Order: sequence, then C-alpha cells, then structure tokens
Amino acid sequence: MRGAFGLGLVFLTAGAALAEPILPGIYDVAGTDLDGSSYTDVMELATDATGACTATYAGDGDNPMPGICLIDGDRLVIGSVMGGHLLGVLRQVGPGRLEGVWRIEGEAGQGHEVHTRRP
Repeated sequence: MRGAFGLGLVFLTAGAALAEPILPGIYDVAGTDLDGSSYTDVMELATDATGACTATYAGDGDNPMPGICLIDGDRLVIGSVMGGHLLGVLRQVGPGRLEGVWRIEGEAGQGHEVHTRRP
C-alpha cells in the first residue's frame, strides 16, 4: 500500500510541474451577472517579489475596482468591496485562461467569469 501511495504522489507532483503558472498581466473578462445578463471587463493582475497580489477591474473607467488576491497553484482567489464584500474564485483551465464564480455579500446567487490573458 505504501508503494502505491508513493507512486501516486510522484504522478501528482509531475502533473503539477507541467502546469503553466497563473501569470500577471492584462486579462479580458467575459461574465454573467447575478441577473443572468452578460458583461465584459478588463482585469489587471499584478504580483511583486514579496508574493503580494492585486487584481484591479477596469469597471466603467471612472470607478476601477481594486482588490487583493491569492494565487494557490491553479486557483486565483480575489477579494474586494463593491456594494458589499465580493469574493471570487477562479481556476486555471488552460494556458492564460481562468474560469470561475463570484458572489457579493448580501446578494442572492453567484456570477460567472472567464478571463483570457492578453499576449
């Protein structure tokens, strides 16, 4: 049993090493709002040498929505304040492509977004 577990761990580690990291940059966003309507936006994902991560959505241009984020392997978690506390969880589904859900405190349901990194 111990040998099988060790072999499985080697395969998991090898698979994780092959995944492209979530990279900072500009992402085009296509989303579905809580009411089912669709929208587009642009998000800038930035990191620094300390590991700090920020995610800023352009919004309507006059009201950008800055937030903090955390990159954990193939997941990106974003927290912000927009008419209530907002929390989003995205997973890398391909090179430069993230997909996930978000919700706002006090609002029913959840939205959906797909982020595609610009070259």
